[in-house]
Amino acid sequence: MNTKHIKAGVCAGIPLLLVLWNPLALAPSQNLLFEMILLGITLWATELVDRTLVSVALLLVFTAISGVSMERIFSFPLSANFLTIVSSFLLSAGVVNSGVAKKLADDLLNRYCSSLVHLVFAACLLNGLLAAVIPQPVPRITLLGSIYYVLLQKQDLKENQRKAVLLSVFVTATATAMILKNGDVVLNAAALSIGGTDLSQMEWLKYMSLPSVLASVVLTFVYVIYQKKNLNAPIIMTGKKSEPLTRQGKITAILMAIIVMLWVTEIVHGISQAYISLAGTAVMFLLGILKLQDLKSVKIGLLLFLTAEFALGNVLADSGIAASIAQILFRIMPTSESVYLPLFLLTLSIYLLHTLFGGAMGALAVSLPIVNALWGDVLPAEVISMAALVLVTCHYVFPYNQMTILVGYGQKYYEFRDVMQLAVILTVLVAAMLFGLYLPWWRLTGFL
Repeated sequence: MNTKHIKAGVCAGIPLLLVLWNPLALAPSQNLLFEMILLGITLWATELVDRTLVSVALLLVFTAISGVSMERIFSFPLSANFLTIVSSFLLSAGVVNSGVAKKLADDLLNRYCSSLVHLVFAACLLNGLLAAVIPQPVPRITLLGSIYYVLLQKQDLKENQRKAVLLSVFVTATATAMILKNGDVVLNAAALSIGGTDLSQMEWLKYMSLPSVLASVVLTFVYVIYQKKNLNAPIIMTGKKSEPLTRQGKITAILMAIIVMLWVTEIVHGISQAYISLAGTAVMFLLGILKLQDLKSVKIGLLLFLTAEFALGNVLADSGIAASIAQILFRIMPTSESVYLPLFLLTLSIYLLHTLFGGAMGALAVSLPIVNALWGDVLPAEVISMAALVLVTCHYVFPYNQMTILVGYGQKYYEFRDVMQLAVILTVLVAAMLFGLYLPWWRLTGFL
């Protein structure tokens, strides 16, 4: 019996023990569902079974025994986000096919970045700049990832060095998404909505922008120190502009500029980003920029994974499992007149729920109502919502805890263990940023 078999036995055994123990005092059907979820998360994390197979199995389990509606289980493929993600993969393929990605890599990065460390800091800067014009993180990070991938392909690097730089593109995309309210139109808005509050664009700039800029810089510096061995290498700089774009490249650049402008002005014309992305993809096919073989750039396995991940939060909520967990947390969490204890306990609970529930939405949906009920008299709802947003955005243990990180993982730019190895550092760092950057700024500006 090899090590893999032993690990598989342990993974199967832990949920079996929990079925017998039933620490949450769940009904038999709920307990069985909860153990299947735990087993699925364990198999995702250990990669003992193919991720796609685990995702399909979970969806079958949800359909068969959860009692949750099909609309809730398959909410992701029925959503506009699904169309946006599919389109963003194809748009990225078009940008690469036309030479635009190579042109950007040569002219913007290869002329000014002489080392791998420079590339990491450039990723932070570009993520911040792109967040101002592309309010959905999936398309912008997919495009930026493809640009970096093209650039690194031309360099004589070891695999660990290439992965370290590519991972930095997605790591730095987390905190930069909080600089502006529209930096992540889905998650930022969800934190406010679930928390029962709202902030105007100007209020967001006042309370969130500066600490988020500082958090992005701190996160980047820490990442560089963490990856010091893998980033200790120069890169080849041409110092020259690349060859001019072909006619097809120019058309692609103009088309992408139009798409970005329509994304930015969505509030004016009211056309969904999903439909804009689909239209842009259709035009690329009509003009020959995209061909049928480019359909393989759409990662079916990743889409199934995302479907299962989104279903996970809905199933936990609709099956009553989330409520049972909430009741336990409600009983054990103490009340306090100090802001520090509630924020500390919020941090611990978000870390736990985020890791357990898989996605940021699930963690927000369960934690915010509990925290508001416990400490709403001590902490403003806006502060609770923004603190929770910082935690679910910047902290993750597995790729599926953070959509941005999951996109890069789905593209196979880095591996599951590369993300998990960051978990210990992020657990300490994100809490330190919340208490050392955001909390003092909120006190200074009167937010808290």
